[in-house]
Amino acid sequence: MIYAAILAGGIGKRMERYSVPKQFILLAGKPVIIRTLEKFVANDRFDRIYIAVHKDWTAHMEELLHAFFSNEQRTRISIVEGGKERLD
Repeated sequence: MIYAAILAGGIGKRMERYSVPKQFILLAGKPVIIRTLEKFVANDRFDRIYIAVHKDWTAHMEELLHAFFSNEQRTRISIVEGGKERLD
């Protein structure tokens, strides 16, 4: 099996201009994380895709998955709680 890991657990401390972490900023009407995830979902080589998200943003990420992906596509995607630092 081939797994993908998308590290999206940051809170964007340096992105003071926005009220959301940078992975949730809209780019042409769609969050950056969704644009990234679409590329992974389109690749059938990945059996499972894990997204590490800050614990305060997991519910928001879940809402985005339901808004942008079908039930079938979501079966390959799992949200996990990111650690305190990228290394975690």
